[in-house]
Amino acid sequence: MGPKYHSLRPWGREDRELSKEALVLQDYCGRAPTRSSEGLFPLPLGYIVVDTPLVEQEIRVAFEELSAARLFDYDFNAEVVLDRTALKTNPLRNPRDKKTGEQKIHDSGPQAGEWMIDKRIPHAVKLFESTPDSLLQLEFVALADLYSPDLADAIREATPYDLSPSEGPSHHLDRASEGPSRARARDASEERSSGDVDTKLDTDAVMRVTESLNAEVIEPKSAAVSSEDW
Repeated sequence: MGPKYHSLRPWGREDRELSKEALVLQDYCGRAPTRSSEGLFPLPLGYIVVDTPLVEQEIRVAFEELSAARLFDYDFNAEVVLDRTALKTNPLRNPRDKKTGEQKIHDSGPQAGEWMIDKRIPHAVKLFESTPDSLLQLEFVALADLYSPDLADAIREATPYDLSPSEGPSHHLDRASEGPSRARARDASEERSSGDVDTKLDTDAVMRVTESLNAEVIEPKSAAVSSEDW
């Protein structure tokens, strides 16, 4: 049995303006075999080439369209997709009291006294941790801050990397907004300079991480996200 998905984003004005190639790619990303309903998932370029009638150059141009429309982004280096509308359409939120807004607590059973949580969140955190290192992970957390803050908090609790809240999703990421890959490379560099580790540190591993920072991520035309975009 294949994975189960929640509702998809309704058809909108931005879809009518897409080329046929972009529409094919959008449809494929929405139903890809590696797809997750949270919207961040690995998708090898080879899968797209084999499963669709598009050639690589058409795929690159189509992803540029989808990114400009703020629908999908693709990291060609890490081969990771970000569906920018997934968490808005399917938010993950812990149960809360409608009057107070406080998170609910189990009042009986084996979990009595424990916080109630959205059961999808622990699985989503595991998916995030298993995703190949990409700056799109930072974008995903920023989108989670906007649409699923409980998920964003759970990811930050589970990861050792700097995923501080930002002003909003943006591809214009500077050194102050480092993703997991960049943080790992920085930590390795600091360890070497501190003298706390053997000077024969695996330099090949460090180089691999550093090279991953040069991810070829398609940038949208606008870095700002607001409710007007939707």
